[in-house]
Amino acid sequence: MPITSMIVKCREEKASSVAWTIAALPGATVSNVEGDQLVVITETTTREQDQGLWDRIEALPEVVALTVVYHNFEDLTPQDDGEETCHAHGNEPA
Repeated sequence: MPITSMIVKCREEKASSVAWTIAALPGATVSNVEGDQLVVITETTTREQDQGLWDRIEALPEVVALTVVYHNFEDLTPQDDGEETCHAHGNEPA
């Protein structure tokens, strides 16, 4: 399950409405709004859904930039997202 935290920068006068718009997206939570920056946490089932959510947030007209602060997807299996993945507790090169 991908979990991501990001800083979303938007036009300051639109920060409140952007926060409400993002919070209404399935899998997204706005944990803090300060000036023109929002702290957003996303939690999805697959990497494809995760990327789709990032794309939806970034496409909002009031959003100036999106910066990923933390991203964790180590518990995904190839069956979860249709791709082969390297797991932190799997077969890693020495």
